[in-house]
Amino acid sequence: MLVAPFARRIESDSGHDIARWTSPMKVFEYMASGRPIVISDLPVLREVLRPDVDALMVPPEDPDALIAALERLRDDPGLGARLAASALERVRSEFTWELRARRILERFVPEAPPREGGDATRAPERP
Repeated sequence: MLVAPFARRIESDSGHDIARWTSPMKVFEYMASGRPIVISDLPVLREVLRPDVDALMVPPEDPDALIAALERLRDDPGLGARLAASALERVRSEFTWELRARRILERFVPEAPPREGGDATRAPERP
């Protein structure tokens, strides 16, 4: 199993809390590993992981909850296998670099109108 016990507060060099804007790459690497994940239950991480579907999520800075989650996975290998398989499928289907780039482009680049007799998927030619 892989463990990511992130703190509730992440301080930048200037002392500002940036926890709600962080996107730890480690999470995607963990998902792609095919191993069960135990991770802090933070809003930014819930944007990627579903509790008890893709990972066991525990309150940040709660060592007793972390130990309980680790013991739960130790005692239920089937649960670990289900969590790992779900996270792996999700990272492969929803979090690839290609999909990320496509979503960004869709947001900022208007769709090209279909051209008469041409390929509607091609971008319009620039003058």
